Order: sequence, then C-alpha cells, then structure tokens
Amino acid sequence: PRLEATGEKHRYLMLDGTYFNGFCALTAYNGEHITDWQFCDREKYASWTLMLQRIPAPDLVVVDGHGSLEPVIRSLWPETKIQRCHFHIRQNIHKHLTRNPRTIPGQQLLTLIKALKDITDLTQAQKWEEQFLAWRAMHEQTLKARTYATANTGLRPSHVSANQTWWYTHLRLRQADSLIYGLLKKKQLFTYLSMATKNEKLPRTTSPLEGGINAGIKDHLRLHRGLKPKHAMALVGWHLYQRAENP
Repeated sequence: PRLEATGEKHRYLMLDGTYFNGFCALTAYNGEHITDWQFCDREKYASWTLMLQRIPAPDLVVVDGHGSLEPVIRSLWPETKIQRCHFHIRQNIHKHLTRNPRTIPGQQLLTLIKALKDITDLTQAQKWEEQFLAWRAMHEQTLKARTYATANTGLRPSHVSANQTWWYTHLRLRQADSLIYGLLKKKQLFTYLSMATKNEKLPRTTSPLEGGINAGIKDHLRLHRGLKPKHAMALVGWHLYQRAENP
C-alpha cells in the first residue's frame, strides 16, 4: 500500500524512526493519523530527506533529537520550528546522571528536569529557565573542574586516552548541562508553549507516535516471528497504511 500525496500543510508533525528486522521505518504523524512513511536501512540524512521532501513544511515538528534529522529540517523546512521531545530529554539526562545521582549538583539538576512535566504556560517556563541558569551559576566551578594526570591519579576513566594530561572531573554532569543549555539557546525546549495560540495545546513529546503506532509495529512482529524482510516490510506497510486518514 502507498499513500497518495495530498499536499496538505499540517500545524505540526511528530517524526520518528522505528527499527525492525534489520530495517527502519521513518514515520510522520499529525496527532490523528499517519501522513507518510519511508523504509530505509537506518536513520540518516539521505533517508529523512527522501521522506521530508514529499511533505509540505508544517509549522512545528516534534523530534527525539536524532542527529541526522535536524539538519534535514533546517535544509528543507527552514521556517519550521522544532520542539525536542521531553520524554527523550529525560531519558538522556538519566543516561548522563543515572536515576540516582551521587553529587548534589546532579541531584538538583535531575529535580529540575522532573519539573518540566508540570510546566503549562510561558510564565512557568520562564521561571524554570531562571532556575536552571541559577543552577549553572551556582555550580560553575564544579562544571569546570579538571583532573590532572599525576603519578597518584589512579585509574583513568574509560573515556580518557592514555596520553591525555587532564580531563573534566564531572564530564557526565557537563554533558547533561550542555544538553539543556543548548536546547534553551536554540529555543527548542518550550516551543510547544511559545507557538500555541489561545486555547491551543501543542505536543511536547513524540509519545503518541512512538507509544501508539510504532509500538504496534513491534507487537505485530512479535506475533509473527520469523518473517522474511520482504514480508516484514509488507506487514509494517499495511499497519501504517491502516492508520492513514483515508485507508
């Protein structure tokens, strides 16, 4: 099955890729139905370009932060605003800090990240940003702290090469800080609020796509184990087609 291009411009789209049987399905979802999909080997610049060039630029896209997608959006849809998925932001913070940070700065930052889910207007968003910047200023020295290689340094962290003379003491804390600060600078953290008109609720996660439609792909394949690639792609294609506007 294939979708016929309608040329319809959407207020927003959620974009995501899901992997199956050695392939990947890139999907576009407007909050109600699938608007397009593209099979590929993996998420990369060429794959996203192939799909996005078929779709009129929406006002907003919600993405998980995959490195190859944002350059394509900037190239093909320069006027489209980007909202980074809050669920994936929290996942990335957990990867950097763990769910139980041992340091006080890490614990404070994780508390701030957890508070993102409660923000519903621009006033709250502004206060949150101020709290984050205050946290950065408070722990500036910790974020800049370095460990220098000496005879008594002991075991080097795994990311440090043998010839390095110094490294950042709290690298993972720096990575978490860099993630959030970068999103604030690019204005991708609270786009769902800044773009919303009166009484409009824009999405801040890709969960309706990932947890609903794309999760259904995994369920189908789990029930039909052992499909050859061609049959698996046919199954996924029908699954997505049935979730289009007029299948």
